[in-house]
Amino acid sequence: MSTHHDADHPEIEALWRGLRHASSVAVTAARRGEGTSLVARGLWRRAAAAGRSALLLHDDGEVSAAPRRLGNGLLGEWTPEPARLAAWREPARLREAIETAAREWDMVILDAPALVDRAPRPLPGLTAAAAAEATLLVVLAGRTPASALRESRAALDAAGARLAGVVMNDHHN
Repeated sequence: MSTHHDADHPEIEALWRGLRHASSVAVTAARRGEGTSLVARGLWRRAAAAGRSALLLHDDGEVSAAPRRLGNGLLGEWTPEPARLAAWREPARLREAIETAAREWDMVILDAPALVDRAPRPLPGLTAAAAAEATLLVVLAGRTPASALRESRAALDAAGARLAGVVMNDHHN
């Protein structure tokens, strides 16, 4: 994958075909820096290109009290305040928030933190994966250790996350 994905990029198109009916998708990785934001933003743009409204939710960026609609109104972005993210640490509570957002948006895409990353995050990646209807696991080609993938897969299974696929990010090759 390259450093930027337009809505019509072949890899994003392939992901879209498999996920277009999902109401919520968590995009996560085993470790930080593997390209989750790249994939999440590509899917977000692709949803709008298909005429579906999409909300991109993440835990870093400019904090906003509510989702902001962008451009033609099909795209929205939201970085909730830390207190709200902390309240969503339970997958059931985050699932409720996603269901509420789904009343206004066709798709909610969670740009989720890494699963194996031990740094404290307001909203853990595993929580986002467990709350979403589908999860994508991003792998950085030639960089992600097999042990991190095994640990991530075991954590996703234990949390009851629905793994829709693994995305190979070939950014460095």
